[in-house]
Amino acid sequence: MFLRSILLAVLFGFVLGSPVPSFGDEKGQLLNEPVYFPHTKSYFELKQIPEGHPAWPVHKRYAESKRYKGAKGRLAIIRDKQTHEFVTSTFQPADPVWIGLRFFCRFRKLVWVNGEIHPLKDFKIWHKQWYRNKQTLCESWHGPNGYMPVYYTKTKSGYAWQASGPGKGFTLMLIEYPTGKE
Repeated sequence: MFLRSILLAVLFGFVLGSPVPSFGDEKGQLLNEPVYFPHTKSYFELKQIPEGHPAWPVHKRYAESKRYKGAKGRLAIIRDKQTHEFVTSTFQPADPVWIGLRFFCRFRKLVWVNGEIHPLKDFKIWHKQWYRNKQTLCESWHGPNGYMPVYYTKTKSGYAWQASGPGKGFTLMLIEYPTGKE
């Protein structure tokens, strides 16, 4: 019966042209291929680092090393509600997922991995407690480049952003491949 279910899922996935989820995954929808989102003209992919729980900088470098259809990868930029709804409904991660946003404590600025500043008045979907725990408050991260990377976390009402110290490790990341075209 299980084998038949897999065969039908694969068959219908190919017939309907939709990506087929990887089976046995409890961390979210790890799809066989990145999924295109016309609003951003980008492909998105939920990716898992196979070993350990590396910190945000490792995920950033990994995402930047990936390519899809000629587009260079990066940790995902979620500028607006439409993109947020697309990625959270498409992938539905059960565990925390790194995205391409950092809060630079000293300057009180949100900065995306492409260098763009995310205005504090623009779209945001913060958790009630915007930082992970008391040890990850900005006062804990000294130095001229101290930052707190941001990740998606599942809540009772959906998904929210939460910040953590740069040494916190998770296994999942959301990679975006911006094509600028369809």
